[in-house]
Amino acid sequence: MRLRPILTAIGAALCLAAAADVADEARGLLAKGDADSACELLRAELDKNPDGGNAGTLNSLLGDAELMKGNRAAAREAYNRATKRGVADAYRGLGRIGMQEYDFSRAAADFAKYTELKNNAKKPADPAVEQERKTALNAVQHLRRVDDVVILDSIDMPRQSFFEAYKLPPSSGRLLTADRTPNPDEMTSHSAFINEQQDFMLLGVTDTVAESKPLEYIRLNTGEWQPAEVDSTLYIGNFDYPFMMPDGQTLYFASDGDLSIGGLDIFMATRDPEDDSYMPPINLGMPYNSPFDDFMMAIDDEHNVGWFATDRNSPGGDVTVYMFIPNEIRRNLDPDSVDIAARARIADFRATWPEGADYTELLEKVAAIDPDAAPKESIFFPLGDGTAVTDPDDFNDDAREFYQQYIAAESELADVTGKLREMRTRYHDRPSERLRDEILGAEAAQERYREQMRRLRSQTVRTQLRRN
Repeated sequence: MRLRPILTAIGAALCLAAAADVADEARGLLAKGDADSACELLRAELDKNPDGGNAGTLNSLLGDAELMKGNRAAAREAYNRATKRGVADAYRGLGRIGMQEYDFSRAAADFAKYTELKNNAKKPADPAVEQERKTALNAVQHLRRVDDVVILDSIDMPRQSFFEAYKLPPSSGRLLTADRTPNPDEMTSHSAFINEQQDFMLLGVTDTVAESKPLEYIRLNTGEWQPAEVDSTLYIGNFDYPFMMPDGQTLYFASDGDLSIGGLDIFMATRDPEDDSYMPPINLGMPYNSPFDDFMMAIDDEHNVGWFATDRNSPGGDVTVYMFIPNEIRRNLDPDSVDIAARARIADFRATWPEGADYTELLEKVAAIDPDAAPKESIFFPLGDGTAVTDPDDFNDDAREFYQQYIAAESELADVTGKLREMRTRYHDRPSERLRDEILGAEAAQERYREQMRRLRSQTVRTQLRRN
């Protein structure tokens, strides 16, 4: 008769061990990003034994899996079942749901509860949760200062091509992906900014400890880009997605770190033209920033429109690019407004429009802008006196004629150089006297074109300077 209790105890122990194995397997699946398989595994185990000794842990993991899939309602149900069993990790999950739903005060309380339960159980608390709590409290303050800005439009774009939604005219400069910058091998940030004059470039580069820091490049009269470090005031976290206003003093960029509401946030910093130093960066707040990644603020002064990107509608996936009308002076919404959270997260961009507003003409005008169709050819032709010609139309008539001949000679030289490279390769594989003579002739032509280019460059410079 004493055998049955022993067998029951053994069975319970085996069930706990099996549930522990399921929990470990689920953690492995979540670490690989396979939330679907984790959900299936955890639900199957909980269906078999919903009140088992490890049910709290399994429900907390189920909440993690559902949240990873974007199912906040299902995640909350699972976390709530786990909290009834005193699982601290479930409160962390509820805190993250609160952040996503802009219930920041509740999120801060849930993060604090996580730490309290860990301390009571004398178990180590993840120090990152304390930072999450501070971020939530920071967000509470930002929710009281939501900019009353008109959001003109929104478009969902693949993360790798979202730049295409930015219809910046040449007067606002250019946004480049890292692989299109002048020195792509040295630049590992997501983007770079080049001004209208194409003599200033700003981007983030990754240092030896894998942190992205700002780096400037100044274009010299020789056409080469000279790097220069940036004022360390901007070192508030990883630096990326810069945009400098045409005034050369107002910088927008994205960064993470303690000042962020969550992930990347958009910051503004003002530059002193006297010594190139920056004032401490300011978080732009809401609706521009959110508990998700927000980045790439760019403003077109010519048409008074701006853009910024965010993955708040699809965390980690596609991004939404919002186009807005910048306020000359910031106007914050009434913090006690019933729709303050909806306006902060841009639940409906048309809700930002004044009654009776019609932006059709402005939207059509912006849509017609082609950032890659610069009306004039862009060049860089140093004149030797510290200046350079950057537009062919800036040459006087006589100098322009010499310049055009110079360009023609440059094209001929490139053609001969290409053919010479090919002949040398063929000669290396199968030498012949005829091919040797052709190589010597090409080398002579190459030198003639070089001399012609030197002469034409000199004539262009002298004629331009004489007539200026």
